[in-house]
Amino acid sequence: MVDPSFINPYALGHMINHPPPGEEENVCFSEMYIEKKFFPSYYFRYMPYVNSFEAKEKRLRVFGIIALKKIRNNEELFVNYL
Repeated sequence: MVDPSFINPYALGHMINHPPPGEEENVCFSEMYIEKKFFPSYYFRYMPYVNSFEAKEKRLRVFGIIALKKIRNNEELFVNYL
């Protein structure tokens, strides 16, 4: 069991696999810079690297998961690691 206080609902990238033979990727990663004020301050607990930024930083470097097609409910996500 994982203590609920340590569960991060926004950290799902580790669950995305490379597509098996015959399957195509349905998501990709995209690097983005967003303004810190975009998120309510209570979201920062889900971003462990935020504390390493200097206070003067106004933007965060993040990686978004972008759907390449419509994703069905319970469909497995695949990203091309190559």
